[in-house]
Amino acid sequence: MRLSKQFLRVLVLLMTFVMLCPTGALAQVNSPSPGEVNRLVAYQENLTLSVYAEGRQVTVNGKTTPDTQVSLVVARSLDGEKCYLDQTSSNQAGLYQFALDMDSGDYRVNVTSNGIYQQKNLRVNDARQATVSVRVEGLSQTLLPQKSIEIFDGETTVMEAVKKALDGNAVPYEIANNMINWIGKDQEKDWQWLINGTSGMALPTTPLKQSDQIVMVSGKLWNPSLTRLSVEGKNEDISVKSGTEFKVTLENYSGGGYLPTEDQPVTFAGSTKYTNDKGQVTFQADEKGVYGITAQTEGNFIRPVPLTVVVSTTGLDPYPVEDSDTFQVRMRIEGYRGTVFDGNISFKPETYKNKTTGKYEITDPDGKKYSFNYPTVLMATIAAWNKKSIRDNKVTFNDNYVARMAGEEEFDFKAQHPTCGWLVRVNDRLINQGVGVWEIEDGDTVEWFYGDIKSSFGYLDLSSSSLNTGDKLLVKVTAKGNGGVDGGDSTTRTTVSGATVHVGSETYITDAKGEAEITMNRSGSFTVYADKTDSGSSYKGYNFPLMARTEKATVTVKGPEVSIPIEEVIPVIDYTDYNQTILATLETVTPEQLAAARLPENTPAVNPENTEPTVLKTMDGVQLTIPPGALRLWSGPVQFSVEVGQVTVPPQAELGAMVLDPIKYQREFSLVDQAQDRVEFASPVTLTFPINPEDLPEGVSTRQLAFYLWNSAKGDWVKQGGVYDSSAKTLSLTTYHFSTYAVMADTAPTPKRIAGQERYDTANQASAYGWKAGADHVILANAYAYSDVLAAVPLAYKNQAPILLTEAAVLTPSTFEQLKKLNPKKVTLIGGTSVISQVIQDQLNQLYGAENVIRCGGRDLYETAALIAKTLGTTGQAVIANGGPASYADALAISSYAGYHGIPILFTERTALPAETLQALADQKVSQTLVVGGGYVVPEEIYRQLPGAVRYGGVDLYETATKLAEGLELNPSKVYVATGLNFADALTAGNLAARTLSPIVLVNEGIPSSTLNFLHNHQTQQSELIILGGEGIIRADQESALRSALTPSPEGTESIEGTVSTESPE
Repeated sequence: MRLSKQFLRVLVLLMTFVMLCPTGALAQVNSPSPGEVNRLVAYQENLTLSVYAEGRQVTVNGKTTPDTQVSLVVARSLDGEKCYLDQTSSNQAGLYQFALDMDSGDYRVNVTSNGIYQQKNLRVNDARQATVSVRVEGLSQTLLPQKSIEIFDGETTVMEAVKKALDGNAVPYEIANNMINWIGKDQEKDWQWLINGTSGMALPTTPLKQSDQIVMVSGKLWNPSLTRLSVEGKNEDISVKSGTEFKVTLENYSGGGYLPTEDQPVTFAGSTKYTNDKGQVTFQADEKGVYGITAQTEGNFIRPVPLTVVVSTTGLDPYPVEDSDTFQVRMRIEGYRGTVFDGNISFKPETYKNKTTGKYEITDPDGKKYSFNYPTVLMATIAAWNKKSIRDNKVTFNDNYVARMAGEEEFDFKAQHPTCGWLVRVNDRLINQGVGVWEIEDGDTVEWFYGDIKSSFGYLDLSSSSLNTGDKLLVKVTAKGNGGVDGGDSTTRTTVSGATVHVGSETYITDAKGEAEITMNRSGSFTVYADKTDSGSSYKGYNFPLMARTEKATVTVKGPEVSIPIEEVIPVIDYTDYNQTILATLETVTPEQLAAARLPENTPAVNPENTEPTVLKTMDGVQLTIPPGALRLWSGPVQFSVEVGQVTVPPQAELGAMVLDPIKYQREFSLVDQAQDRVEFASPVTLTFPINPEDLPEGVSTRQLAFYLWNSAKGDWVKQGGVYDSSAKTLSLTTYHFSTYAVMADTAPTPKRIAGQERYDTANQASAYGWKAGADHVILANAYAYSDVLAAVPLAYKNQAPILLTEAAVLTPSTFEQLKKLNPKKVTLIGGTSVISQVIQDQLNQLYGAENVIRCGGRDLYETAALIAKTLGTTGQAVIANGGPASYADALAISSYAGYHGIPILFTERTALPAETLQALADQKVSQTLVVGGGYVVPEEIYRQLPGAVRYGGVDLYETATKLAEGLELNPSKVYVATGLNFADALTAGNLAARTLSPIVLVNEGIPSSTLNFLHNHQTQQSELIILGGEGIIRADQESALRSALTPSPEGTESIEGTVSTESPE
């Protein structure tokens, strides 16, 4: 039984008072008789309590008097947020028992019976127990060195972790309004924090996850940048030989990688030097001893974590132990949640030897003691646990088998991988004995990884670790299996296709040869590694590793940034002279043609209260469709007007646009007695032009037709898009604005790919392609806040705005350059200050004026989506998609439809419909809900709460995308293709696809059958295909197969086979 937190806290406090209250005080309240006292003593002697825990399963039992009520209260010691309450009765023998499923933490267990209590402490370990690091760097000194803090994964907040670190290290501080007011003896004020090297990404209430790194830094540092030290290329303590020189490098974190930091002071053994343009200084190791290397950085650079250098006669020992009995072991632990440990450990076995028993004894961070006859793999592993405070481990089978490490336990993925658990290789061979008996030797390499007998162990090979900008980096991924005759110990490696290669903050997919070729256009220091997971097997948001994460490598790229704008690679024919001649015919328009372009004289005004769409039609067939609610901003009937347009200026930015007969295909839409630039509808109206194929110039197809809007402020035509109906021979466009519109043919070649070096560049390329004439309005979103970007697509379409991406703390330089090229009048920021900082908003305020910089952001993704819906206006419809990190592909697939029709995208959790979403459904008077995804991502209990719900879902995200395209009758004349394995390059696709109501289909490392079938079914449309992302994301052979799937084979038979893989359940 669970009650509210408030009730439980009161109950726990009351019970605590009863337990701690002196006997005399209780006697004053209700003094018992001597007989009652004796009876109480007897009851207390009879009440026993035992507590057992196995993972999350907790058993509480004991004995009291027969047939007696027993009450249980369990409260977590750390924060009191977890409380458990239950009651039972003892049997005729006086025995009682409780069984609980509990979250991680230290608890106090209280049992009461007959007014008497017993109490015990309990620790529960499960996968939610994790470790983070906290460091506090003041303006002039370090107030708290880096400390490891135990948290609860996905539950402990940033503020709770910081408080625990400060309290645990006796650092004084004050909190006001859930914010740090001051820290340290000098009460230093004004603080900000960086999470994993990035500022502005988290609120005090943001939950943390395993291995997060928190750095508190003075708020007086503008745009603070994390730094790190390395000695001879190693970011760890090191030993050097006396009398030799060694290099120290100082780097700063920027854009997902580390860059050299120039002209900063680095100190060693009392000597301070300033770094050169490579971020390096050279020191002489003279006298033996242990020395610290520090950097009292200047400007906006944060002090790095100091390193220790041991100067010895040999230069071999990383610690000051001049003893040949010291073991050096290379240890790596790769879990499914991330890298648990990666570094060297040094220990002297003799220090662990019990002189009485002769056994080697060691205690792990959880307090469990182990005993060995000689140094073993497990002993070395425990030494690694102790070095990094890695807790929540479980060792079974007489200390020979590690069942759980850092909260990751065997059988976590047992449904699809029944043999999953921890495996270990020693010197690149799987061991065939228990880790408690396999002897460890000096110089051994131990590599732990989570997998099963069918998974593999990954290896990474690079063409080079030092490149110049513009060079290509070839990454090859291979693996050894864990099963078979040799147990995976063969020296033969097999190539791994479909592996994800991580380069800095970007990802790429390996081809059939296990290779990924990446053009390195940006300078910096990039961490490179690879992994491959089973997206069809998940546990608590993590996927099973089909291939263990490879060892990490560092690639350094030097030189100026290389950029390849779309305009440079796509040739465009200039039709300016041709267009000028065609537009001149407007001077010869006849009264009959003018009359035919108008609405009939008896056309009534439109009532804003209409509940059905209103269709208005000119004499020559141009049509206006006004949906219910579009005129809700008007108080009375609205009179519409349509006239032949009078614009004789040809397109300037859109040089490839060919003007059609303007007397037939240029119209000025307006409201009677109201200026064009003041007309904005609450919901999009639809413009429809009849198309006569005989009016098209030679060589022009209906697929190239598009609406263009006359922007009087720019003095230019701006392409809008449009949907051609081949059966009705019409071109339609939804819009919130009235102006002069014209139908033209866009003869510029459609790009085969839209891609950049990073996600920011891809968004910039998309805006350069789609908004050649610039944009009056730009949407700016965080590049890693996927849900915010997707929810913003309908708002971007409404404002005819491209979506650009930025980092959280500072405006990404390449994005800033593109913003200046677009030259907007307004900028809308999506998300709160934790995802787009106030620093960025202040910078934009100075450029565009505070009144022209708007923020649309809430406390979390659900509230942000709800606020966007409110800004968008009501259509009576809404999209509901899962807001979880593994489900963004569903929202991406429907984003073009939602944008074109002005339908807000809202999000839900799997377990509950958020209050913000429920409120948005009510506020926007939603009567029909489009649910995206199957019953796994949006369960039936949530589906049943939604008004007029209609589900579009497949067996996986790939089929969901194609079912949406078919079910919503998206326009297949242009198809966008993105990867379902990484959403970064596809983030802004919905905004482009919305302009033509185009589908977005998905691929994995191959081509899923659902995607292949969709393309086959639309071969007759002669569709254009646009790939989102470079060849590192969607390979050249995949592109070739995709384009072939759209091309009818000579015999009319299908000849392309899809690559089908198991995907995430929908």
